[in-house]
Amino acid sequence: MSDQTIRLALQIAVAIVMLGMGLSLSIQDFTSIAKKPKPVIIGVVNQIVLLPSLAFVICLIVGLSPGIAIGLMLIAAAPGGPVSNMYTNLAKGDLALSVSLTAVTSLLCILSIPIILSLSLNYFLDTSNPDFVLDKQEIITTLLLVILVPVATGMTINKYFPNFSLKVEKSVRIFSVIILAIIIVGAIIAKKDLLLKALPLAGTAIILLNIVTMALGYFSGKWFKLPENQRISIAIECGIQNGTLALSICAIGVLANIEEAVLAPAIYSVWQFFSGAGISYLAYKRNQS
Repeated sequence: MSDQTIRLALQIAVAIVMLGMGLSLSIQDFTSIAKKPKPVIIGVVNQIVLLPSLAFVICLIVGLSPGIAIGLMLIAAAPGGPVSNMYTNLAKGDLALSVSLTAVTSLLCILSIPIILSLSLNYFLDTSNPDFVLDKQEIITTLLLVILVPVATGMTINKYFPNFSLKVEKSVRIFSVIILAIIIVGAIIAKKDLLLKALPLAGTAIILLNIVTMALGYFSGKWFKLPENQRISIAIECGIQNGTLALSICAIGVLANIEEAVLAPAIYSVWQFFSGAGISYLAYKRNQS
């Protein structure tokens, strides 16, 4: 399979994921944020600002290679994934807040991902080499096509055909999780030799980033006196990232030439299934007690 075909398949997969999210959204979801913005603002700051900042510090502390460090920065810059909504529901968190955070961070990442990637490339690689210059316009165009267009399409369907939207939304979400699993397995198989070599350091960095991020999300909600279900939502939303999107960006332009960049998103996408299940179980048991 050619690189172009893989890239197209990844972008289609992301578009399906975002279409599924759009099917569950309406304009009222965004207007309700304006009425009670506090939990959304806390979640967005955690996701867009603190998560990439923490990832950068971990890259330096652990001593990751440039390629893996860029991949870690990319997965940290990615928005929350659809799996976060599933885990939030299992944990009895605030599902409406989780969906709102996923939607808002997905739209904001159209601007934040190119900025974070550009800064990461400038720091970790020699960008005087033309082979390592990021084409921001290409990244933004791709993000608009795979995020904004599908979300808007899903919302339009939900508005004018709500019964149809209700019927297919769950199926699309399940399908998107299956696609994510297939993509992750494919990426791991394709890079298994590099993966095994990088796993000790990369795995340490990923587990550290994921656990500290979720803890920070939970306790930031506690510091600002949010109710328990909203703290859980923010913690899960900060820890569960859109791995499909991160992997699709790894196939674009300069990143496609950095072989190790795909490793962190692939490993993180596997690990977050376990950490998400763990925090959901702990939260559910706490709610039961």
